[in-house]
Amino acid sequence: MTGTRILKTAFAGCLAAAMAITAVPAASVRADKTGGPAAEDVRSTPSAVNGWTAVREEDTVWKLDWRDARIDGAPAVLKDGAASLEAGKVLQFDMAVPADGTYLLMLEYKPKEAKVLDCLLHLTVQGSEHLASLPILWADKSTVLLKDRYGNELLPEQISPDLFVSNVLEDYRRTDCKALSLALNQGNQAVSLYSEEQDLTLRAVCLQRTAQTPSYDGYLASQTAAFSAGSDFRTIQAEQYAVKSNSFIRGAALKNPDVSPYDTYKKRINVLDANSWKRAGQKILWEFTVDTAGYYRIGARYLQNATGNQTTYRTIEIDGAVPFQEYETVAFPSTKTGEYRSIALTAGDGRDLYVYLDAGRHTVSMKATMGPYTEVYDSLVALMERINSYGMDLKKLTAGQTDENRTWDMEAYLPDLIPNLEDCASELDALYEKLCSLQREEPVYANNLTYAAKLLRKFIDKPRELPNHTDMLSEGDNSASKYIGMVVSQLSSQPLSLDCLYLLGEGDLPKAGVSWLTKLIESVKAFFYSFSPEAGASDYAARSGGNQKELKVWVNRAVPYVDTLQQLLDADFNAKNNTNIRLSIMPNEQKLILSNASGTNPDVVLGVGYATPFNFAIRGAAKNLLEYDGFLQEYSKQYNLESLVPLCYADGLYGAIETQNYEVLFYRKDILKKLNIKVPDTWDDVKEIMPQLLRYSMNFYLPLATASGYKSFPLTSPYVYQNGGGFYTDNGMATAIDTDNALAGLTEMTELFSIYGIQETVPNFFNSMRYGEIPIGIGNFSTYLQLTVAAPELADRWDIALTPGTVQEDGSIVRYRSADSTACMILQNTQQADLAVQFLNWWLSKPVQLQYAYRLQSSYGLEYLWNTANLEAFAELPYGKKQKEIILKQWTDQTETLSHPAQYMVERQVSNIWNNVVLNNDRLIESVDRATIASNREILRKMAEFGYCDSDGTLKKTYVTDVLKRLQAKANEKGDAKE
Repeated sequence: MTGTRILKTAFAGCLAAAMAITAVPAASVRADKTGGPAAEDVRSTPSAVNGWTAVREEDTVWKLDWRDARIDGAPAVLKDGAASLEAGKVLQFDMAVPADGTYLLMLEYKPKEAKVLDCLLHLTVQGSEHLASLPILWADKSTVLLKDRYGNELLPEQISPDLFVSNVLEDYRRTDCKALSLALNQGNQAVSLYSEEQDLTLRAVCLQRTAQTPSYDGYLASQTAAFSAGSDFRTIQAEQYAVKSNSFIRGAALKNPDVSPYDTYKKRINVLDANSWKRAGQKILWEFTVDTAGYYRIGARYLQNATGNQTTYRTIEIDGAVPFQEYETVAFPSTKTGEYRSIALTAGDGRDLYVYLDAGRHTVSMKATMGPYTEVYDSLVALMERINSYGMDLKKLTAGQTDENRTWDMEAYLPDLIPNLEDCASELDALYEKLCSLQREEPVYANNLTYAAKLLRKFIDKPRELPNHTDMLSEGDNSASKYIGMVVSQLSSQPLSLDCLYLLGEGDLPKAGVSWLTKLIESVKAFFYSFSPEAGASDYAARSGGNQKELKVWVNRAVPYVDTLQQLLDADFNAKNNTNIRLSIMPNEQKLILSNASGTNPDVVLGVGYATPFNFAIRGAAKNLLEYDGFLQEYSKQYNLESLVPLCYADGLYGAIETQNYEVLFYRKDILKKLNIKVPDTWDDVKEIMPQLLRYSMNFYLPLATASGYKSFPLTSPYVYQNGGGFYTDNGMATAIDTDNALAGLTEMTELFSIYGIQETVPNFFNSMRYGEIPIGIGNFSTYLQLTVAAPELADRWDIALTPGTVQEDGSIVRYRSADSTACMILQNTQQADLAVQFLNWWLSKPVQLQYAYRLQSSYGLEYLWNTANLEAFAELPYGKKQKEIILKQWTDQTETLSHPAQYMVERQVSNIWNNVVLNNDRLIESVDRATIASNREILRKMAEFGYCDSDGTLKKTYVTDVLKRLQAKANEKGDAKE
């Protein structure tokens, strides 16, 4: 018997043995783990919403009489006892404050049509303005989890209950999202209140005095029932929450027999995802029942290893209120490893904490909080601002120039700087020690604080050289300010993964995890199962085989995006058309090229770069969508036809844009106000503000500064197009970069850097803006997400505006910018072209794009914002109203560059012009001349290759360059194109 046959026989025996082991039921793993009764699923959305906040009537000192309220100056109109407050409309009333003191404002409300966005409220009372927030409650649409075609559980669809909920206004500007505390004087105080984005229905507005939460000892003393530990034991599965404050707080499927429910072969939603529940203020509520009244403890089985040995904190509420002070900040120490740990919640001194519960239904909720980190966080943010201001002072001293051969007498120029830096270093040491005392162990996650202190002391030891090293003080990835910023980001993140909660009397916690033998058996079963055909079919891997009668669709996106689309596809398109389309993930576009070469490509591909359809079309590998009646007409009603320009070749259209980027002007409101700088509207305005920015060692950001070396058309074309230029002649046989209009654009593009001092290299605009180094610049979709999700300390301190433009002869301003992002297309050799077009029409339609966007973000979080190119769908996405209007207006100036066989060379030569002029100080005209010669030589060669001319340049056929006009004419044949 050969070695190969021996191996095959051995493998077959092992596989058979593993399959025999599968007779061990998954339920036994769960029972072995809990050591008690099965977890109950007690979820009633109405009772959960009612128990979200315990409203104490004795604390209410004033309640709004709606007869005295006005909305936008008119008397409030009630319907079913509630008033409608649309976004942007102002509710006004006078509030009778009984005495000087500190109060909370509580609202009873519900959203009309809930959005994933936070509910932000602008409150003005007693002459002070406040930015407040209210949680919008969410729940699973169904408690029965759906499964995909492979038997894996899917995340449930999210809904916002149409029920009134009570909650106090929370301080949106505070990172810990504490209740908004209002210091008010006695008497009638005028109040105005409006919602920024969410339409609300208000039933009550109440003023409440701040109540003092008792200590644990005080709580026990206030109870009338004698202390007797309850006899009930309950396991509450963490993923079976009742309601939550954010739609994207979600469960996760963990392949770990230590958690339950668990299945060896299928994915089961069995824990709370720590990454979805880490922001201060996020709250989750569970329901449970008690059969026997008594005193109970709360236990938890959790994992917290995402941030080194950092402790995570939660506030515990029972029946809508914190029963005692010890529950306001409950510590969950780092588990350090990936093993879940079971604990009973205790006080800081280790005492067990009991709460009295009557028989019946109750709620327990956990709210993420920064706890004792809040003070450290605020101090570090203040330190960063101080250090950045010192860096600005040094830059003003050196005029932004560094000279390693020059030293400075700091006692003469900035006598207070060295003592101030010593104070900063000492404060960093003190804050590090405070973190050590909070955890009783070395806070590894905060080691950057000690390194930042060492950097500061290094500068102090050589004060005369300090002005030459501002990059190590407040700028750059290795600066003291940036190291502090890393710790700030970690402190604001409070992730916690929960497997389950326990309700305990005097009994011990259940057995933690399963035995090592069970784990070994499960790992062996999973290993051998991975070789089975069923396991191979249960992912989204792109394959060449499969059912040839079924449409094959490859998607160039990550698993969450494909998961969500597959759910929509199964529930809608597959169900209605009796199809069984299965999506596959395409890891990269190289696989598409290889499969097309071998004839095993899919029928449809989604998520490819917008240049891909042209590259396939010019080689005869993509389907012309204009062959199908109605496709362009329907597309033009919801999309901008300009977006299709790069996807055209000859008289055909070979793909469709599905997502768009956007470039808008981002600016720090606080810094521009401090510097008395107006938001620029034109490039001339930008040039005017540059001296003021440079005076304070700040700058303006252009995307050209981030691209390293190669500057693509989306970066260079705006300047050319805004000055009336172009890149190709009308017949496409030569470049047009040497024409007067194009030269005017190239001149402006280079002079902004070489003459007006815009920074030539910016590693990361988001970081530079976050730390105040570059308070204004042109950013994109990615910048918007980063500022929204990753910079909580900048809440309400930044905004967006239209990009600067060029003034035309008629006085108008054009702001042409590229926007195309990803495209979809049909391959030429498909045998199911009609079904493929039908699928694309479905996918690109407004209802599907909108539903997909909402499902994606409600399931996975704010960072999964879908940048659809469907203008009608985008108008209803959860953006801020004003910001959305700016983005849509900016898109009206979308201008794309025609695809051309020699585009790569022209694009490269225009990039060389910028590099030569800005970095090498070459003359513009000479650089353009060299670029024109090189471009025309390559254009002639490529046009001859594709049969447009002979080797001497004699024209054989015309290259189509007026593609937009042709698309507009085609779209208007049977309908009107969207303006």
